Amino acid sequence: MFEAARFTEYFTHRILDDLDACMVPMCRHHFQNPGSQVRAQLAFDYSKAFDLSDETALSVAIIVELLHNASLIHDDIQDRALIRRHQNTLCERFGAENALSFGDYLISLAYETCALLPQASIGKAVRVVHQYVKNTITGQMLDINAAAHTEMTLKDYRKICWLKSGQLIMLCVHLPAMLANEEQHIDAFMKIIEPLIISFQILDDLTDMQEDRDEKNFSIFSILDNHEYIDALKAVRLANVDFHDAKGALNQLSTKFTQPFTGFFERIHQKLQKEFES
Repeated sequence: MFEAARFTEYFTHRILDDLDACMVPMCRHHFQNPGSQVRAQLAFDYSKAFDLSDETALSVAIIVELLHNASLIHDDIQDRALIRRHQNTLCERFGAENALSFGDYLISLAYETCALLPQASIGKAVRVVHQYVKNTITGQMLDINAAAHTEMTLKDYRKICWLKSGQLIMLCVHLPAMLANEEQHIDAFMKIIEPLIISFQILDDLTDMQEDRDEKNFSIFSILDNHEYIDALKAVRLANVDFHDAKGALNQLSTKFTQPFTGFFERIHQKLQKEFES
């Protein structure tokens, strides 16, 4: 069973024990609020669902969580964000150059953590991790450049959501499946995760609707260019369709594979209900 407090302690020590002194203040600042750890829990729980050892499950969770935090740090630099997790971002507190270096370090440590996986699978694990990191970077670049294009479509939006936000969630499943030699399940998981992530991103765009418009950020409202109320209603309906597509795909799996996603689905369902009621 994933225990958030124990994971946080182990995860933080994993970084601090490896860090040079000049990066310790950045590490302590960034991780003093560790976030939801949704990806770490998914990675650990799916590792156990695929009957991997606790040690391997922990390493998989650490790899994903390191990459996720690196992506947040780099995203904050590119967005010039001031606040993350109710505190100053690393780029605001220590400068963009230092924040960039620390984010790069976390990516490097994720690859180093692959060396803790079962020896026969290390090479393939590195290739799997690289594929999802590359896809995430592609999504980030498409997102950055999307605001400059005036003819973006809903298909473009879905692609960007999937690449930018969905890849590390897929890694939570694909890496354990690969280590267990059960990659035949990957297509089924993709049918769940892709619409689920798009639904989640649309709801996130609803939360940030005014800010994104003010900053001219690319969002679902870059596609739905009508009256604000009508756009919001359309966005909620789109999110609802994707959510139920994901739910239907999830119900095709055996119980041991559906259980780890229960909390994630409930979180999105609650946001949908809130938007429908507002």
